[in-house]
Amino acid sequence: MNNNEKKQDRAQFLVKNSIIFSISSIGTKFLSLILVPLYTTYLTSEEYGIIDLISTTRSLMTYVLTFCVADGVLRYVMEQNEKKKKILTYGAEVTVVATMILLGGVTLIRILRIPFIWNSDYDCFFIVLFCTTALNSLYSNYLRA
Repeated sequence: MNNNEKKQDRAQFLVKNSIIFSISSIGTKFLSLILVPLYTTYLTSEEYGIIDLISTTRSLMTYVLTFCVADGVLRYVMEQNEKKKKILTYGAEVTVVATMILLGGVTLIRILRIPFIWNSDYDCFFIVLFCTTALNSLYSNYLRA
């Protein structure tokens, strides 16, 4: 294979992967655009505000507690052919530890009765949402790679 063929193969690979990433990104944003009118129709302003607050907090906590391990899995799985399962296992371990830290933190906040940004009715929902979102991100990035 000569140099021009290698460059063409790399260009095709880049275009293919760019299209895949674009479709997933656009699909997520399009789904959000469709769901916002449904949320505002069926939820009160207070309920919608709580959902938005929980969602924003979850996003922030996912990046802080997991150290963006899902992005690291994507990067290293693309580079390492023989260690893919080990990398995924490490990412899952980090996610489980992050969930345990979050669970401990929320429990401590409730035991000490520290005022928090939402009432305790949403704690279980928040923890499950955090865990499922972090695992979804991890496994999605693994499968993309």
